[in-house]
Amino acid sequence: MRFGVMHDFRNPQRWHVPSPRFYESMIEQVVAMERMGYDHVWLTEHHFTEDAYNPVPLAMACALAARTKTIRIGTFVMLMPFIHPLRAAEEVVLADILSNGRFDLGVGQGYTHEEFDAFCQKRGERGALGEGVTLMKKLLTEENVSFDGRFTQVKNATLMPRPVQQPVPIWIGARGPKAIRRAAALGANFMTTFGPDPVPEYMAALKELGRDPSPNSKWRNCAWSTSPTVTMRPGKRPSTTCGTCSITTAACCRLPPTWKATRHSPTGR
Repeated sequence: MRFGVMHDFRNPQRWHVPSPRFYESMIEQVVAMERMGYDHVWLTEHHFTEDAYNPVPLAMACALAARTKTIRIGTFVMLMPFIHPLRAAEEVVLADILSNGRFDLGVGQGYTHEEFDAFCQKRGERGALGEGVTLMKKLLTEENVSFDGRFTQVKNATLMPRPVQQPVPIWIGARGPKAIRRAAALGANFMTTFGPDPVPEYMAALKELGRDPSPNSKWRNCAWSTSPTVTMRPGKRPSTTCGTCSITTAACCRLPPTWKATRHSPTGR
C-alpha cells in the first residue's frame, strides 16, 4: 500500500494568508511529506472559487519538482476541456524533466457549470477528454504528430525537449459507468474518489474491450477523504484491510496523518 496527499491549495477568506506566504508554506509542507516517506502528492484543479482553489496544477507540479527529490507528483485531476492538449503536453514534459521522471498525469472532464460557463464551453460536449488524452499520448511518445479531431487540430508537431519517462503515466479520473468505460477504452490507469468500489466495473470493461486485466496490467484504485490519499499498487486487487496494520481501509483512511506517516511509510520512517 502506498500513501499520498491531495493538495488543493485552498486559502479561505475567513483564515486568509497572504498568497506568497501561503504558497511557500504549502510547498514546505510537501517537502516535509517527502522527508516523512510519503509516496505521492496529487494536485487538484478548479477555477474561480472564493477560496482560491489552485487553477494551474501543471505549474504547481513544476514548482514542487524543483523543491523535491523522491516523492512522485501528479495531477488529480487536470481538467482537460480547459487547456489545449498540445500546450498541456509541453508543460507535462517540463514537469517530468524537472522531477527527473517523477510525474504522473491524471486528467478529468470537469463538472461545474460555473467553470464551463466562464470558459464559454458547453458542458454537455465533454468529449474533449477522450480526444485530448489520445492526442497527448501521441505527442508524448511520437514525433511529427498531426491530428484532425473534433475539438483540436495539430500539424507536424514534435515536442522538444522530450520527457524523461517513456511513457509518462496517464490516469483518468472516473466514477460513472460511461467514464469508467472510457478510461478502460483509452488504456489509461484508473483513479477515483472515495466511495463504493468502482474497480470491478473497470476490470469488467477491460475484459470486454479485450484488454488485459491481469496483475501485469496498469490500474490503480485511489480513495480519498480529508486525510491522505490511499492508493493501491498497480495490478493488485484492493483489499478491505491495510497490508501493514490489518486495519480496515476505511478506518485506516481516517487515522491522523502523522500516525500514518510514521507507521505506514514504505521506508519505515
